[in-house]
Amino acid sequence: MLKVFRDNLKYLSWILWGVILVFVGFVFVDFGGAQLGPQGRPNDFAATVGGVEISYGELQRAYQQTEDAYRDAYGGQFTPELARQLQLPLQVLETLVQQRILLAEAGRMGLTVSDAELQKELLRQPVMLDERGSFVGTERYQQLVRAIGYSTPEAFEEAIRTQLLLAKLNRVMADNIVVSDSDVERAY
Repeated sequence: MLKVFRDNLKYLSWILWGVILVFVGFVFVDFGGAQLGPQGRPNDFAATVGGVEISYGELQRAYQQTEDAYRDAYGGQFTPELARQLQLPLQVLETLVQQRILLAEAGRMGLTVSDAELQKELLRQPVMLDERGSFVGTERYQQLVRAIGYSTPEAFEEAIRTQLLLAKLNRVMADNIVVSDSDVERAY
């Protein structure tokens, strides 16, 4: 893996700088308070990345998941003050913006997640299987989806599809990055 990075360091650094510049540009251009829509009401999104909106609902769901992860890691030591010190809301928004940028790149590369891949991933989750190892059924599935904070199974499936697409993009990028020893030495 390190050899791959070494062999492609100069290309990787340009890609990373490009992603950082795009990210910073989107954050400063698109992030802000509620903007008024056509009838003078606030728009229902937290940010816009390349024309793709990040809804407040999505931001709240991601924030809750991140906060839960910190609570699991820190236990009783995780407080609202610690969340403020860690700038947790900004971290979550930055993560969602980065995710949108990566999804745009995956789309540009023509990467997709098929329905079969989605179904396979869903059936790998133990909570989706009954005691016999079969799918829990539509009604139980809908209950599980609502219990974890999604309004519809389609929204949940889209989130899983997004995770799979990002993992696929990660694999493609890792397989294609090559950094030579001389590039590493020069950068060092």
